[in-house]
Amino acid sequence: MDRDNAESDNSAKVNKYSISDYKDNTDLIFTVKYSGRIDSPIEQSEENYQRGFSESPGIISELGIYLAGSTYWVPTINDEFVSFNLTTELPKDWKTVSQGKRTEDKTENGKHTDTWDSSTPQEEVFLIAAKFNEYKFSTGSVDAFAFLRTPDESLANKYLETTAQYLEMYRQLIGPFPIQNLLW
Repeated sequence: MDRDNAESDNSAKVNKYSISDYKDNTDLIFTVKYSGRIDSPIEQSEENYQRGFSESPGIISELGIYLAGSTYWVPTINDEFVSFNLTTELPKDWKTVSQGKRTEDKTENGKHTDTWDSSTPQEEVFLIAAKFNEYKFSTGSVDAFAFLRTPDESLANKYLETTAQYLEMYRQLIGPFPIQNLLW
């Protein structure tokens, strides 16, 4: 499901490019445009879990979207960690989940727009999207979210209350949580 597994037979075929005549310590701005289809089959996990788990490096379907770094949906440069600002525009009933802080969450003209800002460098950029029911609980300086496929306020509250308890326990042990959003 991640780049560590990218050597499998289902790994994405990627092109590698290099930039010549680049001088270190100078800004380099360039645009990359590409397209393709991401539709890896969902397979049952080989691990023996109490509940069955399915996995895929990436899929875009009418039911939802899951994009992991192993699909290379975002270009990589020398396997460097990246910070990013990601804006999505999807049908009005859809929500997205990614890393960082959600800085935009609006619905207008039949479209839903989310923007995620990740100023802390990440190994990969992931994106999950579907017709989610969103629940939020603020606990100190952290917003905890639960995104569920079917409405279930009781289940969402269990996730959020437990998250708040763990955050408080760890805050007392090691200090404030360094990320502003925590997602379930």
